[in-house]
Amino acid sequence: PAIGLGQEPPEPTVMKRPPRPRDAHLLSWSVLSRAYLFFGMIEAAYSLLLFFLVLLEGGWRWGQQLAEDDGLYRSATAVTLISVVWMQIGNLVACRSQHTLRVTRGFFRNRLAVFGVVLEVLFAWAVVRFPPLQMILETAPVAWYWFLLASLGALILPIAEWLRRQIAR
Repeated sequence: PAIGLGQEPPEPTVMKRPPRPRDAHLLSWSVLSRAYLFFGMIEAAYSLLLFFLVLLEGGWRWGQQLAEDDGLYRSATAVTLISVVWMQIGNLVACRSQHTLRVTRGFFRNRLAVFGVVLEVLFAWAVVRFPPLQMILETAPVAWYWFLLASLGALILPIAEWLRRQIAR
């Protein structure tokens, strides 16, 4: 999806904006803080929330040690990983434009981004349903509702970005 994001067509208003100053960096403080302090913190919080919810549902209690090969630990790890994957899809949607929130408009014309999203969804499914990949990543199957909750991560970042822009205005 990141490569697809680089292939995103320019916004219709791009020529109406003044050029950036010559000394402006491509990775400015605002870009880095948005990526790591805003999106990154939301991704981390949601993924950790799901991790601990899976553990708690499985009977784990605070302070209890779990072995690395414990099925419950591996299921919680799987949910964490797939929530990050889904949130990266949401990141793609949220970052398609720096000035407007173009959720789906024109998305399907960007074949590389669509291919990346399909590949990520298949990967998320394989993490919890394909035994060879589970063995490599040391994950375990999860109930369908955990997969569904993890997939909601794709909605969280675009919504958070929309709210951030509303507040910034």
